Amino acid sequence: MQRSAMPAELARRVKVEAGHRCAIHTCKQTPVEIAHIVPWSEVQEHRFDNLIALCPTCHTRFDRGEIDRPSMRRYKASLVAAERPGRPSLPGAWTSVAPMHSARSNHSISVIEHGALVIAGDASGRATECYEPHSETWIRTAPLVHARQRHTATVLLDGRVIVARGVGMDGVGVMPVELYDSQRDTWEVIGTVHETRFAHTATRLPDGRVVIAGGREDTVQGIGVLRRSTEIFNPDTGELTLGPPMDEARADHTAHFVQSHLIVLGGDSGQGMTAAPEQLALEGDLWESIAAPNYLRRVHASAMLGSRIFVAGGLGTPDPAGLPDHTLHSAEAYDPEYGDWSELPPLTAPRIWFTITAFGEDRALIVGGCGPVGNYIWSSAEYLQVGATSTGSVGRMREPRSAHAAVLLANGAVLVTGGQNLCGSLASAELFVPVANTG
Repeated sequence: MQRSAMPAELARRVKVEAGHRCAIHTCKQTPVEIAHIVPWSEVQEHRFDNLIALCPTCHTRFDRGEIDRPSMRRYKASLVAAERPGRPSLPGAWTSVAPMHSARSNHSISVIEHGALVIAGDASGRATECYEPHSETWIRTAPLVHARQRHTATVLLDGRVIVARGVGMDGVGVMPVELYDSQRDTWEVIGTVHETRFAHTATRLPDGRVVIAGGREDTVQGIGVLRRSTEIFNPDTGELTLGPPMDEARADHTAHFVQSHLIVLGGDSGQGMTAAPEQLALEGDLWESIAAPNYLRRVHASAMLGSRIFVAGGLGTPDPAGLPDHTLHSAEAYDPEYGDWSELPPLTAPRIWFTITAFGEDRALIVGGCGPVGNYIWSSAEYLQVGATSTGSVGRMREPRSAHAAVLLANGAVLVTGGQNLCGSLASAELFVPVANTG
């Protein structure tokens, strides 16, 4: 049977679904062709659910069998999930901004007086730069004294930024802590050194102190020794002192201060196990357990929505297939006032190494990350609104990325920077601008 011509409107729908780019998230090249997932010779028809937009290179690789049919079904499914009919949509647009001066991943980003300060994660491990929203440009700023990545950066009450720990480009833990003064564009090494750590958290308390918790020693001997210890930085004295140790060692966890307590959630506690949540009172010296969530998780993301902590994605349990590293779609919220957890609408895709950025009191933007297979990187984004029955669509970024950094700017837009795809670290940056902020 001779192949019939594909209707123009059907071809247009397939291309629009993929954003007129290759549907394979780690490619996204143009121009595109339309491929049948199950070959025409078998189905003898053009059906939307069996059609996918591919660049000529990926189309050829698929025809040769270098990309198998199950993988192609997954790529199609991810497009369908991101544009699922009936999902709410947050009006707004993704737009590219000028690229950073350095490609980087596993970096940090912080809002300071002049814009958004991006720190380290580049090839040298020392480069920093600042995005200025008014001019939409990147300005090089003074380099760190000590190279690092997977560190933390915390803005102090006086506007300075403390950068703690991390690992160097050789995998060795970085001992010194540094303070950035944006008025003078200078870095200063401060504090007493206690322990190296990365994949830790650093949380500012209402009185201005910063609690550094957990993490790993370094990566020289594999995944590194897990830490129970905490350190407390006092900006008034410039000193670091040891704080109360947590009940469980953990890394790749998250932490928030709410209702007079520092709460740490999840994290890797060793041998593929996940740590239980615990909390420390502001003036306390002992950690205590809190209610366990439905899913223990690590390499997840979390954000404050009002007085509740929204937690999503990550690796964790329970796993229907009994696998030790199950990538999660699930989301839930912890209410510190009542000490309980409630389920939230699941994400449209399982994610690790992604970001969650809170919008005001009731919305959070969820961006990028990896899927269940390490080489599957998302360009999709979605948002959660408190009280909604599903997550909402916000379209796709222009590039897939994981291990990136995102921050809410003063003008209400979310700046997403760097990260990784299968080709390496990225210098690109994008803004999600809600319609209310488009002017």
